[in-house]
Amino acid sequence: MNFLSEMGEQIERQWLVHDYAEDAFPDIVQQAFRDHDADLLTVDVPQVMRWLFVRKSLPDQLQPGEGFGQVPLTVFRSRRFAIDLYHWLDGTTTVHQHGFCGAFRVLQGSSLHTVYRWTEHRNVNAYFALGQLEQQQCELLRRGDSHPIVAGKAYIHSLFHLDRPSLSLVVRTVRNPSAEAQYDFKRPGICINPQVEEPALLKVLQGVTVLEQLAHPERDILIGDYLEGADLHSAFQVLQQVARARQRLDTLSPLLARCRPEHQGALERYIRPALANVLREAQLIARRRTVTRPDHRFFLGLLLNVQGRTPLLSLIQQRHPGEDAAALAAHWLRELAGLEAVEGQRHNALGLPFDDHDVSVFERLLRGDAPTDDARFTEVARALRSSSLFGPVVA
Repeated sequence: MNFLSEMGEQIERQWLVHDYAEDAFPDIVQQAFRDHDADLLTVDVPQVMRWLFVRKSLPDQLQPGEGFGQVPLTVFRSRRFAIDLYHWLDGTTTVHQHGFCGAFRVLQGSSLHTVYRWTEHRNVNAYFALGQLEQQQCELLRRGDSHPIVAGKAYIHSLFHLDRPSLSLVVRTVRNPSAEAQYDFKRPGICINPQVEEPALLKVLQGVTVLEQLAHPERDILIGDYLEGADLHSAFQVLQQVARARQRLDTLSPLLARCRPEHQGALERYIRPALANVLREAQLIARRRTVTRPDHRFFLGLLLNVQGRTPLLSLIQQRHPGEDAAALAAHWLRELAGLEAVEGQRHNALGLPFDDHDVSVFERLLRGDAPTDDARFTEVARALRSSSLFGPVVA
């Protein structure tokens, strides 16, 4: 992998020509990807591990401990930028923007790459904003595909890694002083700085975790007492922590009622829907950890990321050209419904009861076939459309 150092030196020389202008950096990186395409196509996880285990020393690491990616590894470091390799087994990224610029490339595996647009309705403070997050594009990235990274809200995206393992190459500026913080986004309408810098709030969140793990009988009283005096950002952080612990949104109603009266409108319009989506995403990501077949992981990735049956069918056809996309989706659903449940799940790998008729209704909905004179069909279709798991692709 010595060519990565050569690529780094090339990027350094070319960027200096542009006086280290951040706007020029993504194009310079992508040109370097093209120049070293043949070498990049040879890199895989075993090769990286062999390189790592024989090294006597490493470049200064952007992430010395655990962080973004599983085994984040800096392989080249200059004064202003770094080349990182990110290994992925079951991880997936949040919807996020960047505080740096550069480009990334898929070295091994494949991913669903989703791009969003943010429309801000209210900037609450430097840590928290309310608005509307809209999906702009969902595409399948394969080995050799790359994408520029620009700082700020002009590029908001997420990656769902389909194969186990996956390997990504990221060339990025070390820091971009003019860029915003690296905000995360919670669908459908929250923008949040994920770094909790206020010690008191951090301790409250740790306390919530303890109360939930103990199932303490006074936990709702104690958490509610805090919420009565909390700002909107802190209230969301606490409610999100509780939702993740309980995995049920209905148990949060008493806590939502304890929040300040002036927050009730924002709670109903933005925070309650965001909490529902947090639970939906957590359930789908947890289910992905229990399946190993690439097509099953792909199908779960589609359910997590895609909105609407047309883009879902289009992505299936991209991965399986010439095949019947709706029939394939139904086939994968039938297989997942037949997989045994693991600890913490009910029914099967999906956590939901499904029979052949239910699968048939799902396939017909994907084809746009919705008869109104079949009572049993109508009942199952209504359940699928209202389901947090399937609603976004068949509603």
